[in-house]
Amino acid sequence: MPPQDRRQGTLVYGLDPLVVDASQQLDYLHSYDQDSEFFLGLAAGRLMGSACPVCGYRHATPRAHCLSCGARTRWYQLPSRGTVHSWTVYHGPDGPVQMVLVEFEDAEGLLLARYQGDTPDIGMTVEVRFLRVSRFCVTDMYFVPVSPAPE
Repeated sequence: MPPQDRRQGTLVYGLDPLVVDASQQLDYLHSYDQDSEFFLGLAAGRLMGSACPVCGYRHATPRAHCLSCGARTRWYQLPSRGTVHSWTVYHGPDGPVQMVLVEFEDAEGLLLARYQGDTPDIGMTVEVRFLRVSRFCVTDMYFVPVSPAPE
């Protein structure tokens, strides 16, 4: 059983093949380059997509160049609400995470993002939410169901 306190150093569990338990830390310097506006938008509470000024194709995901015609795209703000096109559950190291593909009224593409709430339904309206403190990554946003208006 692996120890709870890894400050002891590397533990060897086998020699043939060599199996070790070792704590590692990695500092990572990363440039988002042409996708910077998307991540800066998340930090500011805006969901940004890419629009082609030549053919008019509007991507719901960051794209430096249009997938339809290849022209350089421009940024535009996506609406805060969309509809669930499809959904799944991702079983990762931190446990299950509900994921939705969100369709927006003014965009041809779909956006994959985390979902928080009861099991989503295809066609239901969802709204984006942002973390208070940005980590400048895609998990800075998630979608929640939109409650129906009271009658």
